[in-house]
Amino acid sequence: MQPPPPPPGPYDHPPFPPPGQHLRPAPRPRARGRRVPLIIVAVVVLSAVGVAVGITLSGGSKPRGRFTHELTACSLLTVQQIHAYVPGAAAGKSETDDFCEWDAELDPKQVANHVIVFVEGVAHDTGGVPTAADGHEKFDIRRQQADEPGTRITPASIGDEAFVACVMRQPGNHADCQTYVRVSNAVFCVQVQSTTGDPAPASRALAAEAVRRLPPH
Repeated sequence: MQPPPPPPGPYDHPPFPPPGQHLRPAPRPRARGRRVPLIIVAVVVLSAVGVAVGITLSGGSKPRGRFTHELTACSLLTVQQIHAYVPGAAAGKSETDDFCEWDAELDPKQVANHVIVFVEGVAHDTGGVPTAADGHEKFDIRRQQADEPGTRITPASIGDEAFVACVMRQPGNHADCQTYVRVSNAVFCVQVQSTTGDPAPASRALAAEAVRRLPPH
């Protein structure tokens, strides 16, 4: 004959489970406050990955923000723009697409009497369309070459980057200023020579006019 079960404990339930049963662990508290932040983080991460992939795919389809063809020097300025600084200058003369010049009869009243525009050839290591980095490399080479004794160099806020390099000759000789400009992967220079004054303002202004005339890229 089995002994009677023990009396209830002080909390009105048996101190141990009946034979054949086991204590069940207490249920874990639900982490209600964590689910929503985790979902938000996952959505943000997936969205960022999607945007990055989209940018990579769209950027790889075609060169964006680049000139796909080299600029033509004579197309960067009109004779009307040249006349503002070289009155009476003839139409631009060019033997090649990367060089163009405008000049007029020497006149003591003129501030500038000769304008030259030349476009730098920018190459890409692997061929194809040069990048903006290729253009910057060519621009930086010209900037280092211009840093010679007797040359005054000043930065200019034209295009993506620009500088003006001037060589002031002795009285009676001409002064020479070149404004180098880079816009994306294109680099060009506007050179102004004068026998009567400082050609820097004319060189800088004509370079800015040339930037406004650049074709879409």
